[in-house]
Parts: sequence; C-alpha cells; structure tokens
Amino acid sequence: MQTRIQQLSQLQPDKRILNYTFSQQAVIGRGSYGIVYVGMKIDTNQVVAIKVVPLQYDQQSLRKEIEIMKDLDCPNIVKLLDVVQTPNNCYIVSELCTGGDLREYMKRYGCLTEQQALPILTQILKGILQSFKRGIIHRDLKPANILITSENIFKIADFGFAKRFQHLEGDLMNSLAGTPLYMSPQVLLRKQYTSKCDVWSIGLIYYELIEGRTPWNVMDILDLINKQRNTNIKFSKKISPMSQQFILGCLQYEEQKRLGWEQVFTHPLFDNKFLMKEQDQKSQHSISQITNESDSSMMNAKLVAVNSPPQIKHPLQIYNKQKPSQKELLSKVESPKQEIRQLFNHSKTVMLPETQKKDRTISIGNQPQSTRNSGNKIFTENQKGFFRKKSEDDEQSNNKKIIQNQLEYLQLLKNIRNQLLDYQQVTIQQTNVYKLQFIILKNIMMITTQLKSCLIDGNVNKFELKNFEIFKQRDTFKNIEKQILELHFDGFNNFQECQLLLNENYTLIMNDLQFMDIFNNNFEYSVQFCNFAKHLSLSFIKEYLYQILLGYENHKIQLFTFLLCNYAKFVGEYSQNVEQFLHTSRTYLSRDDCINYIEKILFN
Repeated sequence: MQTRIQQLSQLQPDKRILNYTFSQQAVIGRGSYGIVYVGMKIDTNQVVAIKVVPLQYDQQSLRKEIEIMKDLDCPNIVKLLDVVQTPNNCYIVSELCTGGDLREYMKRYGCLTEQQALPILTQILKGILQSFKRGIIHRDLKPANILITSENIFKIADFGFAKRFQHLEGDLMNSLAGTPLYMSPQVLLRKQYTSKCDVWSIGLIYYELIEGRTPWNVMDILDLINKQRNTNIKFSKKISPMSQQFILGCLQYEEQKRLGWEQVFTHPLFDNKFLMKEQDQKSQHSISQITNESDSSMMNAKLVAVNSPPQIKHPLQIYNKQKPSQKELLSKVESPKQEIRQLFNHSKTVMLPETQKKDRTISIGNQPQSTRNSGNKIFTENQKGFFRKKSEDDEQSNNKKIIQNQLEYLQLLKNIRNQLLDYQQVTIQQTNVYKLQFIILKNIMMITTQLKSCLIDGNVNKFELKNFEIFKQRDTFKNIEKQILELHFDGFNNFQECQLLLNENYTLIMNDLQFMDIFNNNFEYSVQFCNFAKHLSLSFIKEYLYQILLGYENHKIQLFTFLLCNYAKFVGEYSQNVEQFLHTSRTYLSRDDCINYIEKILFN
C-alpha cells in the first residue's frame, strides 16, 4: 500500500486548491460522501489525503462531519488538517495513513492470534473512548474505516455517519446508517437503536480479526437478517473462552441483552487498560450521568463494574458544555450498588397480556335448556355470529387486497427499472437514464419504507387497514412480511449503487437544480418528487422512446413506453389509487391505440 501511495503522490497534479495540489487520477478510496485523493501541501511538501465532496450533495451532513472531526484529537482517530471550500466543492484535508486499511491488512496477513488481535482492538476502542468523551458515536465501524499508519497505529476514519449524543445509551436513533454487513439488527430493520449499534460492530471486527471471516456466510441482506437472529455463532478452538464470552456479549441480537459500553471497557479481556487514575474528580462526570441501560443489562454489569479499585474512575466521561453542580454529582454517587442502580435506571416496559377474544360463534349444545328450546332465538344468535364472521373475513380480504396492490405496484416499478438498464449505453440519453433509475429506485424505497413501517414496525396505519392486529396473526401475513423485507433491502442496495454511480458522474447532474432538490435519502413523498418524476419520464419518452415507437413495430418497446407513460401520469396526479393504475397498466392495447394513448398524455 505504501508503494502505491508513493506512486500516486508522484503523479503530475492537475488540480490546485489554495495551498494544496493533487492529481484526479490519484484516487485512494471513497468516503461516505465523496472521493478521496492523495494530495500535497505545497509549502511543506506534506503528503495528505483530500476528500472532495460536491457542495450540492448534502451540506447539512457535510457540516456535521466537519464539526465532528474538528472536535476530535486522538492518536487513534484520523486527524483533520484543513477544510477548503470553493463554489462547487468542499475539500476535507486530513492526515494520510500510508499503511492502508484494516480490510487490506486482514487480506495481507490472514487470521491473527488473540495476542495479535487484541492490541488492534484496543487501539480502536481508545479512539471510540475519546470520541465518547466528546459526545460522538461513529455508527459505521468496519475494517475499511480503520486506517493504518506506517508506524502500525490504527486510526478510526470517515465520520460521515457519526452523530452527537446527550446520553450514551439512552439516546434513541432510527436512521439507516452504516454498512449492511456490520450493521446491528436494529439498524438493518430500521428499528430504534442506541449507541450499542457500535458494540455490535466491535464484536464483529474482533471475531473477523481472529477467524478471518464474519460469523455468517450470507447471500443477501435478508439472509443476513435471518442468520443474525437464528444462527449460533461458531468458534474455532484458538479463541479463548474469555474472548468467546466477549464476542457473544457484543453480538446479542436484542439490544438490551448486548454488552453496554461500560462492560466493554471494563471487560477482563483488556486488563484495565481503559481505567484511568483519577486526577480531578470534581471537574469530571461520572459515567452514571451519560449511561442509561435496561435492567437486564444491569445484572451483567454487576459482575464487571461493581468492585472497581479505589482511586480509579470510569473510562466513559463526556465533556458536556453544561456541567452539573458538585451537589448534583455527589447526590448520584452514594454507594457502588446505588450508583450501578442509577447507572442502569431505565423505565420498564410492561407487557400487558393480550385481551382474550370471545368466541363469536354460538354452539347450540352448550346453551342452557331454555335457549335450546327457543328455536327463533338460536337462529337469531347464529345469524349474528355468521354476519360478524363474514364481516371480519371481508375486512381481512380487503386488507390483503390493499397490500397485494402495493406489492404488484412495486413489481411494476422494478420492471421499469430493469428495462431502463437496457438503455444505459445510449450516449445521448445516458444521464436521463441514470436519473430515471434513481427516481424509480427512490419511489420503490418510499413504498417499501411505508409498508415496513405500517406492517412490520407497526408505527402508522398508513393504508387504513381494518382490524390490523387480527390480520397480522394470520399465516398469510408471514409470506407478505418476507416479500416486503426482500423488496425493501433489495431496493436499498440498488438505490445505494445508483446513488454512488451518480456521485461518480456528478458533473453530469450538478446543473439540474430540480434533480438536485430530490437527490437525497429522504423516502417521503413530496410535490417536488412527483413533479420531477412526471417531467423526466415524459421527457425521456418524448425525446427518445416515442421516435423509436413510431419507426419500429417492437412489442417490448411498445409495452415499456406504455408502462412508463402510465407511471408518469399516475405519479404526476399525486394519486393514491394504485388499483386504478394497475388496472390501466394491465389493459391490452393494440399498437394504434397504444400510440394514441401515449400521444394524448404527451401532447395534451
């Protein structure tokens, strides 16, 4: 890696930004928002890393990343050196780690022993500890984001997904951040999660350092989710029981059962490396002020943290701008046991038993004698039960129909996107094809996010389903749940690939301000999105497909043009009537009728 960086640094510079130069051929990687180059500081000849981020991409996230990096100064975190802004781009200049990243390191050296892996993990945790003291969690820990210097110092890089917190394990998050293979189950499933998402990543990295692979061999994200939940982690004989216990604690599927950060830093595996001698207890915060865990975690914490040696303070302390008074501090530390109770004092969630359902049918044999003898009354009660059951069945059939319509709509969108791939090589329309793919994939993510939120997470009954809880208990729902998750995660993978492709060809899209307004990860419908989706779809038809359709009798092009035209009409009307859209899309039209239909939409 050092040889390659040396070669890249010697390339003739073709770009100069104030006191820095670099060659646009000297690419060494890609961060969360931009491309990273090997560069040079002119006045000192210092070789540096320069990440180029287009300003139109996401300025809020960019500012957040820069502010976070400015706040971090630690030997085990990549150091920010400078930030330069031009009208089009932001250039983030940081120290260059010439030893490559941990992913390349593992490929080069293969499986490590515990004695080799532990110092690496310790350095990573030192970087995490320092970021915690500044109230920052990373949220994208993975081997590719651990860089190595020529002196074999391991440093955490790329804080593009990082987030500030007030309470280390109390703050809830729900945004999708990170790399799927190293994401915790809660992040993958878009459920609320805490900073323990990074505990999961630490467990995976340590396992991979020793075993040379991740615990699960998976085909796709759905397979990953399934194996995270249902497959036991297997260890080779070279991993000690203590390391196994640590890894299993980090990789607990349920967050409340997973190791907390205090348990990580005080684990016997690290032999008190993270515990520091107390110098000024009055000016520093106890861990009890920033940590908030469930009672189930408290039981495990007692084994590790209660008997801390005297004159030793907890490693986790955050430098808050507003510090509590000494009185507030002392009131929270009366005894070790009381401190632990306060440390993990979390509101308990009480699960109420499900209300027993009354039998809606009436059995004649179980009725009192007087009831059995009154035939008219029996008939009336049975009739009521029959109509109640029929009404429930009708509701559930309607629920199923609503969801099936959404799933069929998703399949049609996938069909449009797949057919767009055939037009990627058409030079004159290449940019529009890329944009259209982004539009369709974003639309898929909008629908699957709604479906997942409604049907799986149970947040909002967006589709106004009747007696929804009864519907979820039916066998058919498991099938529907599987389909939704498959479409959601497959769509997210394709969406990310398309977004990366457009970022790599940023100059092709940067002047389209309407597109730049929707070029983001916001999966909620907006007027801007619908208007642009209609405009772009019809432009592509008018400028390209329509001419081909008139000149050639090609059934495939005819169907594709008809479907895309119908989509443009549907999305442009902000319509929620998916059933009507599906009905129109299924309608068979002769060639002449199809052209007339398309012309009516294009030119009226």
